[in-house]
Amino acid sequence: MLGACSQQGASGEGYRIRGQFEGTTEGPVYLLYQDGTELDTVAQVPLENGRFAIEGEVEGPRMHFLRFGELPQAGAIFLENADIRVHAWADSLPDLEVEGSASHDEIMDFVAGLRRFDREAQALQLEYRNLMPGPGTDTTGKMRRITALIDQLNANVEAKTAYQKQWPMDNAASPAAAYAGWANRQAQVYSDAELNDLYAVLKEQQPNSPYTREIADYVETKGATAVGAQAPAFTLKNPAGQSVSLADYRGQWVLLDFWAGWCRPCRQENPNLVSTYEALQDQNFTILGVSLDRERAYWEQAIAEDGLQWEQVSDLKFWRSPVAKAYGVETIPANFLIDPEGRIVAKNLRGPGLQSRLEGYIGG
Repeated sequence: MLGACSQQGASGEGYRIRGQFEGTTEGPVYLLYQDGTELDTVAQVPLENGRFAIEGEVEGPRMHFLRFGELPQAGAIFLENADIRVHAWADSLPDLEVEGSASHDEIMDFVAGLRRFDREAQALQLEYRNLMPGPGTDTTGKMRRITALIDQLNANVEAKTAYQKQWPMDNAASPAAAYAGWANRQAQVYSDAELNDLYAVLKEQQPNSPYTREIADYVETKGATAVGAQAPAFTLKNPAGQSVSLADYRGQWVLLDFWAGWCRPCRQENPNLVSTYEALQDQNFTILGVSLDRERAYWEQAIAEDGLQWEQVSDLKFWRSPVAKAYGVETIPANFLIDPEGRIVAKNLRGPGLQSRLEGYIGG
C-alpha cells in the first residue's frame, strides 16, 4: 500500500484498513469519528492510484466514517481492531463494501432491516400520491384504497419501530447492539421505561462500549433534570468576561434558555422571550440565556440584533458545552423553568402563549 497514517501507533492489536476507491485516483482520504454531534478527523492519508491504507488502534468497536476529498457524502465503517478491506465508489459512498469487521457485518444486518421497512413505505407513499384524486373525478374507489394505504403506512411505522427496539435486545452480545440502541435513542424511539430496560441489558453485555456509556449519561441526566429535581449548578462567563452562576438567581423565577445565534428556530422564538421578559421582569422573574455559539462576535451580534436584555452566558463550546450536557440538551431552543428554590418545574415552554403559561406558574 502506498499511504499510511497512525492514529495511536499501529500495533499487532490494532486495525489495518486497506482500501480501493473508484471515481478518482488522487486526493486525501479522511477517517472520521463521530464524537457527540461532531465529526473528528482520526486520520488523513493520501489516495494514490485509487488505493489507500490506514493503521491505528481503537479501544473497542465503534462507528467511523470514510470521506474522500471534497465529496459531500461519507461511507460508514464500524471499525474494530482487525485487518479490514474497503471498496468504495464515488457515486455511491454510503454503499461502500467492508470485509473483515464482524461488528460492521452485524450493524449492517440491522440497517438492512430498516431499509426493508423504508422500501415498503416508499412504495406505499408513491401509490398514495398517484391515487390522490383531482377535481371532478370519481373518488369512491380511490378513497377506499387511500384509506387502506394509510392503514398500511401506519402499520409499517409500528412494525419498523418494534424492530428498532427489539434488535438491540436480541443482539445484545454484539457491540453493534450498543450502537443501534444509541442511534435509536438519538432518534427518540424509546420511552423512558424502554430506554431503562435497554440500558439494564447493555450495561451487562456491553459495559465498556462508548455507546453504552452515552446511554448511561443520558439516563442519569434525564433523572437529574426531571421536573421536581434541583437544577444542576453551573458558572459561565458573560460577554464582558464576568462569572455568572445559576446560584446567583436563587430566590427568583428563572427561565433558563439554551439557544444560539446560528439557530434559526431560536432567533424566531426570541421575540416571544423579549415580550415575555418585558411583561414579567417586575414579578420576581428573569431569563438567563446559555448560548451554544462558538464564535464570540456572532453571539454578541445576535444578542444585540434580537434586543435580548437579560443576562447571557456561554463557554463557546458549541454542542460540547458541559452545561448543555448536564441538562441533556440535544436540540435548541430548549428551556427550563426554575422556581425560587432552585427546582425545575417545567421544560420547553415557548410559542405565542409563553407569557400566559409562565404566569400560570409564577402566579400560582
